[in-house]
Amino acid sequence: MSVAEKFSIVVLVLSWGAQIFRRSLFSRCIKPIFVFSVFGSFCSAVYSAFLQYYAWKGNKFSVLFLPPYRDWSYFLSYVGFRIFSPILVSLFFALVFKFVCEFLNRRYEERFFEPEEGWLFAFGIFMAGYPGFLFYIPLMLVVGLFASLFYNFLGKGRAPLFYAWLPVAIFAILLKSSIPQSALNFLII
Repeated sequence: MSVAEKFSIVVLVLSWGAQIFRRSLFSRCIKPIFVFSVFGSFCSAVYSAFLQYYAWKGNKFSVLFLPPYRDWSYFLSYVGFRIFSPILVSLFFALVFKFVCEFLNRRYEERFFEPEEGWLFAFGIFMAGYPGFLFYIPLMLVVGLFASLFYNFLGKGRAPLFYAWLPVAIFAILLKSSIPQSALNFLII
């Protein structure tokens, strides 16, 4: 399990605890928590890029990938593709799904989600990372389907998913980390 996945699990567990025990405070703080997570992920990526640079610089063979032997664009493209692109992809999809959820919710008169759930969905997608959110979204759809069927069976109406977003994200991260990297390679862009 990578450092980013451990960071994601810690932030998700702490957020889930705040969600359970301090719902009113958590509802107001979900946006800053999301922004903190994005900022923390980018800081971690910058740190990883520096580590990559110094690892290459310290080896007599890999130093040939750095200036003056190669242009800076090679190192920047390597770091951008390997370190920064998964963060950017998950952030893009998190924001797209958040806005789609909020648009559909407004259009259908708040029928699907509570007001904070768009941010919770985005938070779960971002923290699951890429390709983890490819597991998270279908898992969330399955959980929502079963919860809806259960609530319809009991005659209670719409199933609340407010407390399901974060634990499913934790499960998606654990599921992704248990799958061998060779099997995940076909999901990576």
